[in-house]
Amino acid sequence: MTLNKYDALWPLNEKGSVVAADMETAAKVLALKKGSDPNLIQIVEQGIEVDMPPMYVTFTTEVLPPQAAASGCAAYPTAHTLHEGDKQIFTAVVAPGWIFSKWQIEGIDAGTNEEEILTIPAANAPIKIQALFTT
Repeated sequence: MTLNKYDALWPLNEKGSVVAADMETAAKVLALKKGSDPNLIQIVEQGIEVDMPPMYVTFTTEVLPPQAAASGCAAYPTAHTLHEGDKQIFTAVVAPGWIFSKWQIEGIDAGTNEEEILTIPAANAPIKIQALFTT
C-alpha cells in the first residue's frame, strides 16, 4: 500500500502531521487530532510504501436449507479465524435422503466436492461459508 505524509497548520502556528492515503482522509484525521479543521494542509512526502499485514477473517459455516441440518447434514469446521488468503479444508456430511450440492462463500459458488479446499477471502466482518444440499 502507498501512503502520503501531510503537514497541517492551525491558528497560532500550531502544527501537526499525519500519514494517510489521501488528502480527504488526512484532513479528517488532523481535525480529530486537534479538535478543529486546520487552516492549511500540504503534502510533504508521496509514495511511502507500507506493508499491510494480512487481515484476520472469522467465518462460520451454515447448512442450507435448514431442513438439511435438521435431517443431520453438517458442515465442518463450524467456525474459525484465519488470515485472508489462507486455505481451509471444509467437509460436508450428507444425511440419508440428501445430496450435497455445493459450497458458497457469502453466496458465491466456491466448490462442489464434499471435501473442498477453500481460500478465505479478505473481509471486514465475519463471513458465512454455506454448504448447500438438495433432496
